[in-house]
Amino acid sequence: MINFENKKIGYLLIILAMILFVGVIYFVFYFDFGKFGQKTEITEEGTEVPAENIISVEPTEEKPPVVLSRQQMTLAPEQLAISFIERFGTFSNQAIQNLEELNLFMTTEMKDWATKNPPSIEDYDNYYGMTTIAVSAEQQELTSDFAKVLVHTSRRERNVDKEKVFNQDALVEMSKEGSRWKVSGVYWK
Repeated sequence: MINFENKKIGYLLIILAMILFVGVIYFVFYFDFGKFGQKTEITEEGTEVPAENIISVEPTEEKPPVVLSRQQMTLAPEQLAISFIERFGTFSNQAIQNLEELNLFMTTEMKDWATKNPPSIEDYDNYYGMTTIAVSAEQQELTSDFAKVLVHTSRRERNVDKEKVFNQDALVEMSKEGSRWKVSGVYWK
């Protein structure tokens, strides 16, 4: 004979377990923990507004233009040259799109050249890749709108059956377009 009292407790436990399960699912997938504990302010109308939505506007005074020192001016082209050469010199026959990603840092002429002269990889069946790491950079020339930087690199050429590591220098020429330095030429030596 089945005890009717035990059956009621069993049903109650199943219902509580289901409610607990639904609660856990809600907190895991739907609850926004970013708003939890967030500071709010009460507006004149009496509604609460999150603190990050309140903007305080203070009168600003006009700031004089920033004048860069010679050292700061030379640092920007060197950093761009190092970053650009590492990405420009790294490719494989399975991922050549990194040239398209560099368009933002190229002058119009350099973009045209890069589009017309992609890396020449004849064998697309077997893996081929080149990895470039910048070791150091030397400022060769710097004016207010033109810079030349020599980047010393370590390159690794990988094929299916061989790997070759070698050092190679790249001369990076840059021109200023507006207030930004852009790469106008790369010459591997």
